[in-house]
Amino acid sequence: MSIFFSCANSSARGAIDDVVKVDGDLSLLAVSNDIYELHLNAPKGEGIVMFNFCQGPIDLSRFTHAAVDLQNLSNARLDVRMMATSEAVKNDRYASGRFLLQPAEAEELKVLLNRKYFPEESAWRETFGRIRGLPGGHFSNWRYLDTSNVRIVRLKITWDDLPSGEGKLLVSKPCGSGAYTSDSLTPDDLPQPLLDTMGQLIDQEWDGRVNSVSELAADGARDLAEFTNHPVMAGLTEYGGWKGGPRFDATGHFYTKKVDGKWWFVDPEGYLFWSLGVTGVGGGAVTPVKGRERFFPDLSNDDFWRVENLSHGYDFTLGNLYRKYGEGWEEANQQVTFGRMRSWGLNTAGAWSVKSVLGHGKVPYTIIIHPNLQVLGGLEKIPDPFSLVFRKSLLEELETAATLYSGDAWNLGVFIDNELSWGKGTQVAREVIDLKISVPAKKAMVDMLAKKYGGIESLNRAWRTDFENFDSIRSLAVGAANDAYHHDLELYVNFHAETYFAYCAAVLEEHFPGHLYLGCRFHGSIYDRKNVLLQNAASRYVDVMSYNIYKNSIHDIVTDQEVDRPILIGEFHFGTGSHGVWGSGLVACNSLEHQAELYQLYVTEAVEHPSFVGAHWFKWADHPTTGRYDGENYRIGFVSIVDRVYETLTDAIQNTANQMYPLRHSSE
Repeated sequence: MSIFFSCANSSARGAIDDVVKVDGDLSLLAVSNDIYELHLNAPKGEGIVMFNFCQGPIDLSRFTHAAVDLQNLSNARLDVRMMATSEAVKNDRYASGRFLLQPAEAEELKVLLNRKYFPEESAWRETFGRIRGLPGGHFSNWRYLDTSNVRIVRLKITWDDLPSGEGKLLVSKPCGSGAYTSDSLTPDDLPQPLLDTMGQLIDQEWDGRVNSVSELAADGARDLAEFTNHPVMAGLTEYGGWKGGPRFDATGHFYTKKVDGKWWFVDPEGYLFWSLGVTGVGGGAVTPVKGRERFFPDLSNDDFWRVENLSHGYDFTLGNLYRKYGEGWEEANQQVTFGRMRSWGLNTAGAWSVKSVLGHGKVPYTIIIHPNLQVLGGLEKIPDPFSLVFRKSLLEELETAATLYSGDAWNLGVFIDNELSWGKGTQVAREVIDLKISVPAKKAMVDMLAKKYGGIESLNRAWRTDFENFDSIRSLAVGAANDAYHHDLELYVNFHAETYFAYCAAVLEEHFPGHLYLGCRFHGSIYDRKNVLLQNAASRYVDVMSYNIYKNSIHDIVTDQEVDRPILIGEFHFGTGSHGVWGSGLVACNSLEHQAELYQLYVTEAVEHPSFVGAHWFKWADHPTTGRYDGENYRIGFVSIVDRVYETLTDAIQNTANQMYPLRHSSE
């Protein structure tokens, strides 16, 4: 009996010959009832199945997901990448997912449809602000697409292990899956209160839910007994380095080294080290309470866990740790956290981990420095490296951090800043050029141009302009901008970036001598050739290039470097939007099992890549259901809000950790 019932019966039907295109090492054998029979034409290959609905877009607005059914009748393991978009050409408006299908396996492949935020006047926005996930299937994301006009659904199928025999697949025409109901709900439809004392949704059940506060104390006793003073995995140094590989100079601190064409960290004892980490270790997240008190339990007597006052917010994760361990909870949580990390094979506490787990000689760690940032035109989160305000703030932050972490052998390195708003191409220069001369960045640009041209007449000849003086220069309209103008904008972007990275590197070396500069954690507006100038400038000064890569694979992005540097992934994750938490994270998956599978696949690909030296998951604990300060409410933790472990995921971490060193050392 065919597995294809949901999509085959969809109302989203069209002229088959006009819709589907098969390319690569795939061929189309037959079509029947919107089911496509495909053949794998090579023992190792790649093929594309493209459903083009541009002539008649399909309406998936009533669904949470776009889906296809796929039945693998071959003897090969399939790696399937699925993308749906409402644009004729893919850009930033898409939904995507990745799936592995074993021989003879059948599965509904579905990708979460990202939607725009509700409008400001909606009841959801008035109650929950910019919360990312809501009951009924609404998930807001900057990659949102027009769900009523889906134009392209694309499957990229790869395989490399097809033995002799039939290589056949059955694929259904795309359709919708899961009922989207958020547009018909209001906050008043939710239970009041919405959460129990521990911050869990009242009206749902799931594996791992805590049904009474007394269960937390029992959890605490069990976890302390299991994880206190837990050793590292066999074959590893205390730092998590690899005893089974070659040994190099033991400097007493971490450094980087290229060995046989592959970048590595080297631990303080001289052993090769690959950073398998997680951010936010030991911490929680405050959820705002003011204006939505009716959704929360009575916390008026819970003075110890009140944040400023009850009207501001509450951190259920930390409150539950107190309930779990009682007085002395921080030290108890520290011991259990270290033990869990060592047991699972995690060897790095990434950015935003709390002080109680940093610098205690149990797990290597990074720190992140956040100096005051400036506003340059339309760029609201950017450093002005020529500004004394920025420089003074950076020095003060580094001086404070150095008293705690400088000279510590367990300090893997230092990030300065996170996901800055550099903009694409020459946007920094285009914003700065229209600022007042009193802005340090504009003054620096003017000085740079004056030094290059000598006089304004020379600049005017080059740009074909008629500015009175250097102070009066402004941006040129697209039609008036010539090559000389564009070249000078590029010169300024390089000047601005070089000044920033050079200054950060110099003052970091002053306060953290011998420690690694891990960069500023570039995100999606930078890589994929969007700002090559910036990446090249960074590579001249950082020890490690850091990127936050929220994709299904590291191979989904392109990075640039002028100077060869190792790459560290500062953040990645896959989220389920389940277990009492509405939000699915920045890269959604469909179950705990799918999450674990994608984790292992993502990290394994990074381990095999010669440039990558680590990957840090975001983050240790789930967000609160009702969202943190910025609305993020993702089910992406290794542990839940009641500090219970998602064992499917941590088993995958452990499997990855057990294999990563031999795999990296042997992979070509």
